[in-house]
Amino acid sequence: MMKKTILALALAAGLTPFAGSAKAQVFELQSDLQLASAPGQVTQPGWVAENAAKLGVPTLQLTPTQNGLNAGITASLAGTVNWESRGGTVESRGLVTGTSFDGVVSDLWVTRALSFNLNFSGLAIGATYMLRSWHNDSYTINQGFAEGGGIVRLSATDATVLSKADGTITNLYGAKSDGNFGIASISFVPTSSTTQITFTRIGGSITALPVNGLELSMTGVPEPSTYALFGLGALALMIAYRRKTA
Repeated sequence: MMKKTILALALAAGLTPFAGSAKAQVFELQSDLQLASAPGQVTQPGWVAENAAKLGVPTLQLTPTQNGLNAGITASLAGTVNWESRGGTVESRGLVTGTSFDGVVSDLWVTRALSFNLNFSGLAIGATYMLRSWHNDSYTINQGFAEGGGIVRLSATDATVLSKADGTITNLYGAKSDGNFGIASISFVPTSSTTQITFTRIGGSITALPVNGLELSMTGVPEPSTYALFGLGALALMIAYRRKTA
């Protein structure tokens, strides 16, 4: 009732209230994970090329998109063992063609463990985010880090999960379609600006977890607080009073 009264007063005063749940999808992280300086690798158009040494460190910083940088977001991948990177013809990785994300799934990073974390800071508490990830090893000699297949399951800490879908670990290259790749995804609302997403491999016959790319988008902004609505109502009353006494 209070919100409806304030809304009516605001409209009467000629104000347009803030539409809390209406927002276009904004990409704040689009990381194409690659092997640094490897001949034959490709970068997904419009994505950030995240190049790493073939054998790296347990924690690697990612670079958000310009939208993410403007929002003050930081992101890092943290594993229990060193990250490794693969890609390009010198690594016997075949290119993927025919999909909307060829550049993403043709190269990869991998941890020789069954899980890793994606750590965020600067997320908007109460906003709605969608994270997607790809898990393909395009090794042409054998299944590589995708040996035995399996799934990737996502979970979140300091967030309310709205929905999620398991991804599949694949060994694909050559002409394919989007539907050949099982993308892992999770939709969540942060309850802290330092939300953590955990990736866990389930099944398969090798102790390794490959990841090609990560995409974070904001799909909804927080609803205005009661105090914000109160402030809007007070402003509306003040404007209406001034119009009446003018």
